[in-house]
Amino acid sequence: MLIGILTIILSLACGQQEVGYDTKINLFGTQMAITGNQMRAARSLVGLDQIALAEMAGVSANTIRNMEGAGAGRINVRTMTLDAVTDALKAAGVVFVEEGMNDGGPGVRLTARSEEK
Repeated sequence: MLIGILTIILSLACGQQEVGYDTKINLFGTQMAITGNQMRAARSLVGLDQIALAEMAGVSANTIRNMEGAGAGRINVRTMTLDAVTDALKAAGVVFVEEGMNDGGPGVRLTARSEEK
């Protein structure tokens, strides 16, 4: 039993409980999946290349490439990484639309503020 307790303590201390996550909190406080296609569309919508987005988010261009490589599947990265990238895109004027909103599939759009520019 002592070994089991020590294993749990060591796992928590080493951060092993944090694996990959594939969701982001939406505007309504619920979790929504972000797909690779949404990420690619969002980046294109605001006219950023992968390197520029990576610099804005503080991640590597390879991370952006891998996230977009998920295609129609959910992005599976650490929460902090997903937050950094989606926050950079939101700061550029992107809104992520989840499946079922407005009777459509998942997508992206510009904020009204960005559309006026």
